[in-house]
Amino acid sequence: MATGDEFGLSVAASGLNAAERTLTIWADNLANQSTPGFEASLPEPSTGPATPVTPTGWLPQGAVQPGATATPAGVLLAAAARNTTQGPLVATGQATDLALTVPGYFPVRTASGVALTRNGAFHRDAAGQLVSPGGGVLLDLALKPVVVPPGPFTIANGQVVAADGQVVAQLGIATVPNPDGLIDLGGSLLGTTTSSGAPTFTPALGQDIVQGRLEGANVSLPQAMTALVTASGQFAAMATVGRMAERLAQTTNNLAVLP
Repeated sequence: MATGDEFGLSVAASGLNAAERTLTIWADNLANQSTPGFEASLPEPSTGPATPVTPTGWLPQGAVQPGATATPAGVLLAAAARNTTQGPLVATGQATDLALTVPGYFPVRTASGVALTRNGAFHRDAAGQLVSPGGGVLLDLALKPVVVPPGPFTIANGQVVAADGQVVAQLGIATVPNPDGLIDLGGSLLGTTTSSGAPTFTPALGQDIVQGRLEGANVSLPQAMTALVTASGQFAAMATVGRMAERLAQTTNNLAVLP
């Protein structure tokens, strides 16, 4: 098979792969449109680097072999960017529901260590700890579990205040240098990596954390539906390119065996 034919198949394969990954990302965004604090992923397609291709195959007598040409490697899909824009705030009336109004994450303790989340749908466990939907225990600025005594409590200026007026915890906000490097741990929990960088913790102040509200997912339904339709069209187009490249390759091979 000629190198140019292989290139055509390579471009089609890369395009199919990029379209398939794009469909998967947007389908996941749609599936989480009702998940509090969910941050949508935005796929970023790019063009592969140019590579030299030297045409080969059958040439008529006296023809000059053409030189190498630079051809792109097809469509690639860079790692999806994390959309960190603020989602809409929804009032719930539940005292244990918390919403961040600034960039960053709630730090929670899991069996595997400290994880991060923007899903503030916490609840009290039997020990009075505030626990996330994914099972992580909310941590304060000192990375100790937030334990709330029985009865009503309020959050003011980032401080958890019990019914008797006692401050039981100072809440903190975790941030990382590169949110795109965070990995999904399931249950609305995110894990840090060398790519995301280590988290830093700062005190929540003012209205950084509001009580009785949840942050909605920042998924735009019209954008997601449009992206799914576009990616579906791209997948179909790349499949057509692949079939054409395969037919061209077969024709080239047939010509090569002519006497």
